[in-house]
Amino acid sequence: AGAHEVRVLHRSQGSEYTAETSTYVPMVFRDFIRDVMAHPGGNQDCYLNLQTDKILEPPLLQLIGDFTIPPYFKDFTLRCIVLWMGNSPDWQVTVLHHDFNDNLYVVAEGEKHFTIFPPEQAPNLYPRGKIQKIERTGRIHYEPGEQRPHLSNVNLLEPDWDRFPRFREAMANRTDFIVRRGEMLFLPAGWFHQVSSSGRHIAL
Repeated sequence: AGAHEVRVLHRSQGSEYTAETSTYVPMVFRDFIRDVMAHPGGNQDCYLNLQTDKILEPPLLQLIGDFTIPPYFKDFTLRCIVLWMGNSPDWQVTVLHHDFNDNLYVVAEGEKHFTIFPPEQAPNLYPRGKIQKIERTGRIHYEPGEQRPHLSNVNLLEPDWDRFPRFREAMANRTDFIVRRGEMLFLPAGWFHQVSSSGRHIAL
């Protein structure tokens, strides 16, 4: 797997990982391990975020013989297996968002700090897209036109209360917790979440 090329998310120095401040750059996987994961000081501006429409991509594709997909997944449609790897001396924070699919989130190393909001709080989280419908299952539908409708406009760390006054109600319905090494989180579609991590961390 080390010789294969992966797409690494690189952000502008000192910024958050958002669509506007970060871009994907190609990198050989062994170089990522050496320069980021094995580096004593880490690297806060590089992050492996393997998340595409394919079920498996390098390096997971080359490691398929080293792990098995649990048999109970055979009864479900597996959309993709995502890999996150990073090693940052500072906190790496994702933008507040929700996914359109149910997730099983497994931490293999390190820990992840989650802040989550239920789907019914979507109007109070000011997503980029205009909401059409929120199903009882939590799935959220948007009007066409916005490329990333599921991203929140609110900065959870420094909210603008004047622009987003209803966010106070959402904050009253937030839940914070930590997923540690060896633990798994089931996160249904439509649940908004922001994830923070520091130090060495690997998650699927």
